[in-house]
Amino acid sequence: MRKELGRYRFLAAVYDQMKSEVDYETWSQYIIKIWQHYAFEPRTVLDLACGTGGILLHLAQQGYEMTGVDLSEDMLAVAYEKSSRAGLRISLFQQDMRDLQLDRTFDAVICLCDSINYLLSIEEVQQCFAGVYRCLNPGGLFVFDVNTARALEMFYGTGVYYDEIPGGELKWETRYHKNQQRCQMDLTFFVQVEGEPRVYRERHIEQAYSLEQLMQGLERTHFRLLDVFEGFTLEPAREESYRWNFVAQRRG
Repeated sequence: MRKELGRYRFLAAVYDQMKSEVDYETWSQYIIKIWQHYAFEPRTVLDLACGTGGILLHLAQQGYEMTGVDLSEDMLAVAYEKSSRAGLRISLFQQDMRDLQLDRTFDAVICLCDSINYLLSIEEVQQCFAGVYRCLNPGGLFVFDVNTARALEMFYGTGVYYDEIPGGELKWETRYHKNQQRCQMDLTFFVQVEGEPRVYRERHIEQAYSLEQLMQGLERTHFRLLDVFEGFTLEPAREESYRWNFVAQRRG
């Protein structure tokens, strides 16, 4: 999915319901497990492309000082409401992950839920990596994951799917372009607004990258690559994996 200004306006309201099967607590514990693997103890953590704050809130409840960044104002509004209800103090900023401009640095940066796939060229990926590097303290860790081309083809593929959403229905039309390793998702929301039927449409795109492309992108932005793990494990990544988890370190 490609995040553009104004996107997720309608998806934000139903995102958590659609992702109800995602175990954010387990995902958060996996990140902590990675940090422990390197005997790394961050205090301040930036969650890049934090969305509605599923992982952000779990890590904050574990005592980490969390900051969230996302391009979607609507997603951030949901994250703010959830953090307020939970009594958590979290800083949230609306920024483009390709052009991070924060006035502080962090011990760790995470970018999860295949957010890097939202960037549609390796140049944009490197812009993101460069911004993360600027945001990290020397020796800080950058942990991110990506959907592989195999995942985009197998799990999204080409087809039509439907989800029930509050007050209506969501239609997904997906098309995987094998030559480009790119998946296009057209979302149509059928909802009631003040008793009147309304139809809203959004288009989202995910781009897959090779291991070599992402490794070179990290090297070009001066990171030291520590490991690439198979999704949700500490086992080495394989070409046929569905998800890769990268761990890189700011040189210092």
